Amino acid sequence: MKLKLSTVALALVLSTAGTAFAQNVAIVNGKPVPSSRVDELLKQFSSQLGGRPVTPDIQAQAKEAVISREIFMQEAQKTGLDATD
Repeated sequence: MKLKLSTVALALVLSTAGTAFAQNVAIVNGKPVPSSRVDELLKQFSSQLGGRPVTPDIQAQAKEAVISREIFMQEAQKTGLDATD
């Protein structure tokens, strides 16, 4: 019975983690980065591309850019640069 209970618990944890990750593109230092940020950046790219399709390469670059921005923002907050004029 213990084996079945632990298996069910593990499945529950994994399914919850999968749902959270689906909403987030990454987790940076414990802070989730929502996939909506990537979607917004891709909308901007799409308007600049003049109707050309967004390729998987562009999607990967957008994801990396959003994650990099989050890292920079966290560092700025840590050093107090986000509060300066």
